[in-house]
Amino acid sequence: MNMKKYYITFILFTFFTANSFASNYKLVQKEIKETNKEFNYTISVVYHQMEGYKDYSVQEGFNKYIYDMVNKSVKDFKRDMKGWPAIDTFQSEFDVADTIFFQNDNVISIRFDGYEYYSGSAHPTTFFISANYNLTENEQIQFSDLFTGNYLKTISEYCVQDLIRQKNEYTDNPDISWIKSGAGPKLDNYEVFNILDSSLLVTFAVYQVASYAEGPKEVNIPYIQLDKVIDNDGPLSRIF
Repeated sequence: MNMKKYYITFILFTFFTANSFASNYKLVQKEIKETNKEFNYTISVVYHQMEGYKDYSVQEGFNKYIYDMVNKSVKDFKRDMKGWPAIDTFQSEFDVADTIFFQNDNVISIRFDGYEYYSGSAHPTTFFISANYNLTENEQIQFSDLFTGNYLKTISEYCVQDLIRQKNEYTDNPDISWIKSGAGPKLDNYEVFNILDSSLLVTFAVYQVASYAEGPKEVNIPYIQLDKVIDNDGPLSRIF
């Protein structure tokens, strides 16, 4: 399986299913590109920064949050490369691109899709990082900020059933133990989430709920399915 091709397809799919929203500011694309001949690797990162927001301190807060997140991932890869044997016939790669799923004057939701290959490894890996920002409070949105009550149970039950449905589409005898573990009611299972206009998108990384060959998985949960656990004083209330 060509994992890089799969990764790019995954990004394009999520890009074209994302929604655009009117706002009084713009998000400008930035890039980090680097080629290192000594350790034989390339880095290509695309991310966005805010321009023209009404409150400059909020703009600076958001831009620092995004840049620090991106820069940390780049630094981690470069640190690993210093201890990784460089192979002339294979080049290590680190590629990241972002998708803006939602933006208005109160909330921004972005996902970073990453592709990472260490030269000589059996296969590349993918990773995902979500960035949800509360512009009203000038702070990162945590998953728990969106909900109240026993929300993990509600969300987990929906995700497990949807993932089983997805698995049933290509196998007659699905092993659901992996799904129940990776999508169980634990906060760690829901680190990658994105706010959309009418649903919550949860992304499960490779190996979390399915095998490497099956790739990463997504579950879209309509807000109507979460009406009993959405915090009416939380960031989601500012979307509607």
